[in-house]
Amino acid sequence: MRKKIIILLLGILLSLFLFFALSKGISGIDPEETKSSEREFISDVLFWLVDRDNKDDIHTFVLSVYNDRKEEIVYGNYYAIETLIGDKWYSFYELQAWEDIAYCVKPSCSSEIVISVAGCPKMVKGIYRIVKDVLVECDDSYQKGYIAARFQID
Repeated sequence: MRKKIIILLLGILLSLFLFFALSKGISGIDPEETKSSEREFISDVLFWLVDRDNKDDIHTFVLSVYNDRKEEIVYGNYYAIETLIGDKWYSFYELQAWEDIAYCVKPSCSSEIVISVAGCPKMVKGIYRIVKDVLVECDDSYQKGYIAARFQID
């Protein structure tokens, strides 16, 4: 009888631990669901991960962006990293300060982006994406949209 009570208590403790661990997200961060459904992702701008490295707790991502539009696009240094939990994207890391600079990519041209991240939570096995906001030239103004490079850590 005593063994059954101990096993029951251990089961309850394990369930509570898993509940709180999952509700705190990956690496102990508080997950905040992103507003992906409210974002307009631009389908004719290709954005993908070329290479990834992690040395001395600094994550380095080499990404490529290809503008398949008839208009130029503009992006800056800002980015966010999100993680997929279930079927929803959650904020994992967001750049807090960045240099306000603009990079242009002409139609049918590409550009390479190198992002170095220090102080990022530990990336564990899962699916992630790097999201950047871009401005798309429309007539005489620019319209905001988003691009995302998805990758997996095994």
